[in-house]
Amino acid sequence: MTMSMRVMSAGAAYRYLLKSVAVGDGSRDMTAPLIRYYTTKGTPPGRWFGSGVPALGIPGTRVVEGQAVTEEQLRRLLGEGRDPLTGAPLGRAHRDFTTDANGARRRAVAGYDHTFSLPKSLSALWAVADAGTQALIATAHHETIRDMLAIIERDVAATRTGSKGPDGAVAQVPVRGVVATAFDHYDSRASDPHLHTHVVIANRVQGPDGRWRALDGRPIHADVVALSETYTGMLMDRVHRELGAVWEQRDRGERRTPAWEIKGVPEELIAEFSSRSHDIDAEHERLIAAYKAEHGRRPSRQTIIRLRQQATISTRPSKTLHSLAELTRQWRTRATSILGRDATRWAVGLAGAPHPVRTLRADDWTTVDINTVARAVLQAVGEKRSTWRRWNLIAEAARQIVEHRFASALDRDAVLQRVADAAEAGSLRLTPPELAPTPPAFIRPDGSSMFRPVGSVVFSSERMLGAEETLLRASRTRGGPILTEAAILRAARRRDERGRRLADDQLTALARIGGSGLVLDLLVGPAGTGKTTMLSALRRAWEQVHGRGSVMGLAPTAAAADVLGQELGVTAENTIKFLYETDQATDRRAELEALTRLLRGVSAVGGPADVWEARLRAASPRVADAAKKAGLLDPGRSSKSLERMIRNRLDTLRNRIGQWQLQPGQLLIVDEAAMVGTFALERLALEVHRARAKLLLVGDAAQMQPIDSGGAFGMLANERDDTPTLVDVRRFAAEWERDASLRLRLGDEAVLQDYAEHDRIVSGGYEQMVEAAYAAWRADVAAGRRSILVTETLQAVTELNERARYDRVTAGKVTAGGLRLHDGTTVGAGDLIITRNIERRLTTGRGWVKNNDRWVVSATHLDGSLTARRNTRRRVGWVRLPAWYVAAHVDLGYAVTVQRAQGLTVDTSHALVASQAMTREALYVALTRGQHANIAYVAVDEAHLEEHQRRPEHVMPDALAVLNRILHNTGAELSARDTLAAEHERWAGIAQLAAEYDTIDADAGRHRWVALLTASGLTEQQLDDVLASDSAGPLFAEFRRAEADRVDLAAALPVLVAQRSLYDVEDIGAVLLHRFTNSELPRAKGVPRLIAGLIPEAAVPADDATRAALTERARLITKRARSLAETAITTRQPWTTQLGPAPDDPTRREAWLRLATTVAAYRDRHSVTDSVPLGSETPEDWPRTRDRDLARRALTRAAQLTAEAHARSERDAPTLAGLAASAL
Repeated sequence: MTMSMRVMSAGAAYRYLLKSVAVGDGSRDMTAPLIRYYTTKGTPPGRWFGSGVPALGIPGTRVVEGQAVTEEQLRRLLGEGRDPLTGAPLGRAHRDFTTDANGARRRAVAGYDHTFSLPKSLSALWAVADAGTQALIATAHHETIRDMLAIIERDVAATRTGSKGPDGAVAQVPVRGVVATAFDHYDSRASDPHLHTHVVIANRVQGPDGRWRALDGRPIHADVVALSETYTGMLMDRVHRELGAVWEQRDRGERRTPAWEIKGVPEELIAEFSSRSHDIDAEHERLIAAYKAEHGRRPSRQTIIRLRQQATISTRPSKTLHSLAELTRQWRTRATSILGRDATRWAVGLAGAPHPVRTLRADDWTTVDINTVARAVLQAVGEKRSTWRRWNLIAEAARQIVEHRFASALDRDAVLQRVADAAEAGSLRLTPPELAPTPPAFIRPDGSSMFRPVGSVVFSSERMLGAEETLLRASRTRGGPILTEAAILRAARRRDERGRRLADDQLTALARIGGSGLVLDLLVGPAGTGKTTMLSALRRAWEQVHGRGSVMGLAPTAAAADVLGQELGVTAENTIKFLYETDQATDRRAELEALTRLLRGVSAVGGPADVWEARLRAASPRVADAAKKAGLLDPGRSSKSLERMIRNRLDTLRNRIGQWQLQPGQLLIVDEAAMVGTFALERLALEVHRARAKLLLVGDAAQMQPIDSGGAFGMLANERDDTPTLVDVRRFAAEWERDASLRLRLGDEAVLQDYAEHDRIVSGGYEQMVEAAYAAWRADVAAGRRSILVTETLQAVTELNERARYDRVTAGKVTAGGLRLHDGTTVGAGDLIITRNIERRLTTGRGWVKNNDRWVVSATHLDGSLTARRNTRRRVGWVRLPAWYVAAHVDLGYAVTVQRAQGLTVDTSHALVASQAMTREALYVALTRGQHANIAYVAVDEAHLEEHQRRPEHVMPDALAVLNRILHNTGAELSARDTLAAEHERWAGIAQLAAEYDTIDADAGRHRWVALLTASGLTEQQLDDVLASDSAGPLFAEFRRAEADRVDLAAALPVLVAQRSLYDVEDIGAVLLHRFTNSELPRAKGVPRLIAGLIPEAAVPADDATRAALTERARLITKRARSLAETAITTRQPWTTQLGPAPDDPTRREAWLRLATTVAAYRDRHSVTDSVPLGSETPEDWPRTRDRDLARRALTRAAQLTAEAHARSERDAPTLAGLAASAL
């Protein structure tokens, strides 16, 4: 991405931004330091940005946008959260570092570092250009950043106020601009040209009331991709307008998105300026030379490896300060050698060449144009995800129109917004509309409610919901083929080649699947639970009933399908290929019928064939072309040859149709089905239904998710109460690991201690962990064990591959030279490689080259091709991979991504955990591949971040804290149907409605609380201090609750104020709150005015709009709480047992139900889901503690009512003696 975002922590992290700043540089021109004559060592000083900057300081002494930022100012703002000029606190001070509930050290957020980077070709052009061209590029970059900051202030920046809802303060309110600092950097760690700007937006903004608060971080994280794509387009526009440069799209390999680069900048120059490998090589050679000079001999192999590690580490973390003048001289020299001509003259010629491309205005885009792009946006987004938000639409819209050049940033932005509007209109809204009116005080200028965050509406499509409904319907439809009871019994008695019978869970799953008669069935199999064993038994039983060849397998990749086919002994193919072939079936049948009719005519005529050319072409253009090429349509030729050609084609068509056409009674098994997209599963379900066959989806929603829109497998598994599930883990040799893997799958953080106690967790710095993981993997391989080296990121895979290759080159097992691959690595004879693309034309005996196949290179060739043999125990085979395939689809294969590792079973797995961005699903897969050992190598130094983005050393997380966070970071996508239900629950829940109610009431009653405080004995200054403090909100909330509890505030407040002097008290509001909550206050008689027995009821508001908003929310809260209670009682949810049975007396029963409603309201408001009525956790905050007390009293009173009713019934029940006497 050309724009990335990282959170900057409070404390000393800001100092990184100043490390490279040239001392004493006070230039006011931001462009001057970015041209080649800038001779001062270091980068230019930072500048103030943002429309919130003028609020800093005091009248007469203000910060001015564009001024240089001093170290003292940066320390105050980003380090301490204070005004950079006066030092006054900007709202609440940064909190001290604490340990959160997950055991990880928390850090206060000082700001959000948005890093805007030039595309590589533009950085290369800027690096070697003349001063005038450099200035134009720098100006285009800076002006585009200004445009982006304006968009951030308009669409992203917001703060939050009000009571706590499901995701924090419930109201998202606009702000008065942002305060940002911008620092230009012009080189990478390797001193390659890399012009980029760090725009750090301070986590302090002014709300509409002028108070300083923190930014709402949700939209800042959500908008990164959209802003990056928008920046790219706007920068391309400016560079085109200023330089006349033309942009072109370049492919970067199957695993990376295409990049837009300047036409005329060669890839060789970009590659020269994009890798630090030459720095590592140079440092390595220097260290070897120094060793030889000191010891008089060449270092040993092990010493060479250690020196390589030292070179890697020493060239990585620090940047050497250079002047731009010095750097441009080096860059010109390097570029000249690549280009074969003077680099600056080349740059001048490229920038000055006329490239007329029409620039567009927003008005040039008609409604038809907008709707056309919007449809393309929805098509692209819908294929990638089951649900989306506005930012997803803007990001895709930016990609769709990036090729067009616009006359201004305003024009591009206007078109983007129109396309997003049209795409929203064409989407299906899943988020419910507001359930209650919002008073004017909480309405934004655009008419939306502040209780709904900007861009929070979730969308999907009717097509997506329709596909999910098709799958659900198929999973409920019976009448599909089944197994006989006898076949199931035979499967139960049969032993496998190792003498084992099916275990109970395997046999239960087989019986359910075989006897269900469902058209679509599921098998949920966590890692290591013996899916293959169970499926093999199912295949044998199915073929006994439905005939040989009646089972077919599918998998997401060709390599996985190959393994599935071999393990089950069935025909198996990848899902995409199967769907492609079934799509072709209709056309093939039509061609078959047309050729059959034509064949009868050809046979009947028996004469010259040329008269049939038109009819032949209409029936089969393929046969017509082949016949014409063979001369069979020439005048005078006999029809016999043409007839033979048609018959051959008919045979081919019949074979292809039969090969891919499902038959009645057939079982289609889809392995790793959780990785198959929703639309693909829908098409499989329809094919199976048409054929009167059965579809079995096998997988685990707790493992890796599909690249396409997903969530369907999890939806289907959760839909049924009796989903066939394997529960006994068999893979692992260690008994403890079997249970531990299941707990890891569910995200149980306590299980990490088990892994630690069994030495399965290693921690240290990133470079240490790369080395440790590699060394352990190498030792296992040397010992003859099947082992994998697995990690989540492509960068880490590349580094592990390079590390392994260097070791093998040093050992003489791999040739040092070779062919350059797409990721910058080199492959030579002896290397282990992975092919990344299916190519059926490249055959190896009975097979072909597949995605994820592993090979050993036997030779590389001058034309860029290579010869390799399969690296597998099951099959052998040789192939020559052509140069085009090697360049685009070959990787070194020593390390693999988690996605590639899923489905593998090996002896040991060594997993490099490089960052906390890893998901729970990825960690689970990585730590469940090995039968004998699965070890996590956890990097705790945050080496993937830049220095200013890392935590201070004293709060650096340990390995358990890193893994803990990963367990809480789930990447599983919900289906559209499940999202629809979740959205309705979220916005109709008491947590949301009560927070809205409290916030509206607090705003409406603020004038009353101020009046009460004014009359309480506080001085005017003390009153101002209370109203300006953060404690005012909690204090007023307590006033509301006390008023609902019938406390006479007018009488109570003067007493509390007079308890003790408030002179020199730092936070008077906090002191009053303490006194208020710890004092016995006089109350009037009567029942407390509480909604659902929990939420303080508002006093009568002054205006109708506020009254209507509160009344409707109170009604919704009461209705939902009552409904939740009744449902829980009817369905006998475990938590209701402590309520006791409902009394028979109608009056007592109603009272008992009201008390149960209070408990249900508490559970809903505070997300209590376990069987304990009030939850197992002890509340840490005062509002929840107070709610818990009310719910506890209700629970106790309900049980008392039950007991009293029971005692009364026993007391009133007649004795047997009494009944006998009455009878006599």
